[in-house]
Amino acid sequence: MTNTLKKLAIIMSLLIAGAAAAGQDLKTHKALPYVLEKLHSHQIVLMGTIHQRPQILELTAQLLPLLRTAGVTHLAIEVSSDQQSNIDRFIQNGTGLKAIRLHHSIDCAQYRRLFSVVRDLPSHQRPHIVAIDLPPSQYSG
Repeated sequence: MTNTLKKLAIIMSLLIAGAAAAGQDLKTHKALPYVLEKLHSHQIVLMGTIHQRPQILELTAQLLPLLRTAGVTHLAIEVSSDQQSNIDRFIQNGTGLKAIRLHHSIDCAQYRRLFSVVRDLPSHQRPHIVAIDLPPSQYSG
């Protein structure tokens, strides 16, 4: 792994945050400390969501400002790669949030808020966001 990509956090629809990865219920497990511990001790952490669940997206929003202190340099998200320029534009100048096309299964105010949370961080604290999904033209979803 290159020096510039020290750690990578990936948000995908695989698991329910860090607590689900441990087979624990979010109500009985302190998910934020659990995820941070995993970020400190692993090069790549897969953290998933259940689409459009406010409590999971709120946990993610709370985690975003802490990523750099955990050594995370890049954040891969479940957004079509053809939206990378729109994401970069929004993060750089705060315009065009509505121009970022999201799959209907994740498109909600709380998910879009995640872009604003990253944008509002000081530039030295922001992880680089990488859109990793296939463009819709390349799959039949």
